[in-house]
Amino acid sequence: MRRDPCRRRGKAITQRREVHTGSPCENGPQGRAVGEIFAGVIVVRPSCSRRWPVLKVGLHPGLTGGRREDIRVELTGQNSLDHYLGGGIKEVVGWLSLTSAEFIAHLARFQTNIGITGDTCEIGIHHGKLFLILANVTSGNERAVAVDIFSDQHKNVDQSGYGDRQIFEGHLRKFAPHSAVDIVQESSLDLTNSDFAKRKFRMFSVDGGHTSEITQNDLALAQTCAIPGSIVVLDDILNSHWLGVIEGTARYFIASGGLVPFAISPNKLYLTTSDDFAKRYADELKRAFKDAISKEPVEFFGSQLVVFGERPSQWHVPPAELELARARHELTTIRNTISWRITAPLRWVRSAF
Repeated sequence: MRRDPCRRRGKAITQRREVHTGSPCENGPQGRAVGEIFAGVIVVRPSCSRRWPVLKVGLHPGLTGGRREDIRVELTGQNSLDHYLGGGIKEVVGWLSLTSAEFIAHLARFQTNIGITGDTCEIGIHHGKLFLILANVTSGNERAVAVDIFSDQHKNVDQSGYGDRQIFEGHLRKFAPHSAVDIVQESSLDLTNSDFAKRKFRMFSVDGGHTSEITQNDLALAQTCAIPGSIVVLDDILNSHWLGVIEGTARYFIASGGLVPFAISPNKLYLTTSDDFAKRYADELKRAFKDAISKEPVEFFGSQLVVFGERPSQWHVPPAELELARARHELTTIRNTISWRITAPLRWVRSAF
């Protein structure tokens, strides 16, 4: 029998209430959920996604009288992010591995857990596939900043993307309605010597022009806008169709670039502001995504980083299949160890009897 997380804390159910949520889901704009009262706390599980985390809100006074009433609960912040990763991301046109999407979301949440707060930013939006993650991880006074030339395609020197502002703004309304977003319709080359360079960001995605010059410029701009512990995510680092990215990255480091790379996931390079933060973030990714580790350590411009491959998405694979994939990965890892190979003859003898 499935045990409820609140029962594990010794809190018995006293009432059940149906509530309406203000969050979009497959059941319509006003989703349905079941609220259970545990010692003065309503625990809400939206029916539109069984993988959403439990949401807790304060006890509504109308429930204390024992009458059946509707209450309104808003699912925002982390739950909006989970809703987007759980299905909405597939509705947005763009080039982003689901594995890398989970990595970026996890790192942003980890930053919050260790006390790193601040705005987020992306250069190169297209329709917002990655930016919607950066928008949904913000809370409180944090803002998400979107930089793209959009319709100013005469500035698109390498034809690396065709952002559509109208489509992007529609996705914002649908998938990040509670986020504070600033849209900057400019080339990143024009921002380096502007007031924009005075802004600070805790997470910065670089996915604009893919020439060597623009890549070097955008990495330097991200470094200028960084705070201690900021994470910079660079797109297409090993894409053979866009070799300007790796060349621009090399030029950035040769010019004494100060960011420290710590990981690679499908099509993304992750950098931060110091060796200490690099180790901290790499260790967290290894802990959370050990089944995706491909190779470590790998030297990259004087730093040691961890290479991660694709993994089954927790949002799009049934839990049993996900556990099976993890078990297979662990078995493969064991079979590749020296001790497994050394003891192979003993296992053969044992199986014969």
